[in-house]
Amino acid sequence: MLKYADDMVMLTESEEELNQVMREMDIALRQFNIKMNKRKTKVMVCSKKGQKEAAVYLDEQQFQNVESFCYLGSIITRDDKSGTEIRFRVLRRTDAKAGQYLKLVERVSNDKVLARIQEREETLWKYITKRRDTLIGHIVRHDGIMSTILEGVIKGKNAQGRPRLQYTPQTMQDMNCQTYQEFKRLAQNPYAWHTRLQATT
Repeated sequence: MLKYADDMVMLTESEEELNQVMREMDIALRQFNIKMNKRKTKVMVCSKKGQKEAAVYLDEQQFQNVESFCYLGSIITRDDKSGTEIRFRVLRRTDAKAGQYLKLVERVSNDKVLARIQEREETLWKYITKRRDTLIGHIVRHDGIMSTILEGVIKGKNAQGRPRLQYTPQTMQDMNCQTYQEFKRLAQNPYAWHTRLQATT
């Protein structure tokens, strides 16, 4: 369960388990005279097996299945990709004059984009890489749920096709670390990490 104020996300591994969780949560809420908003409650299935919908009910009313939903300002999609979120953020930047004449379907090189926003000193890719590697170093350096998620392994077989790039192998390559042990030792020293980061980017 993910909770923030009155927004909650329930994560389960099966349709049956989700139905049970929803019933138990409804019983718990009623003890405090709180009713679940069935109209705002949505169901989204993320499955490699091709399942697109789940029959989840409460008081004989089925919750609506969706392909994406917004949680804490970020759009999460059924395919777990970031394309929709990126388009959403681009469209929301109404104050970005540099991008007001760019079409989302228009393919523009990094150099052309940087020329339009007058930031030629640093390539767009190096900027993104530096920000990403700084964040990863901070996460690895501090034990917590983010570090646990980053180091975790998901059970099951990989999907067909080329696997997606992962943060840790990319950052290890950026930081010239041959092993994960070397990578983690380096992250424990903020000065050494930032020195290596400046040298490689």
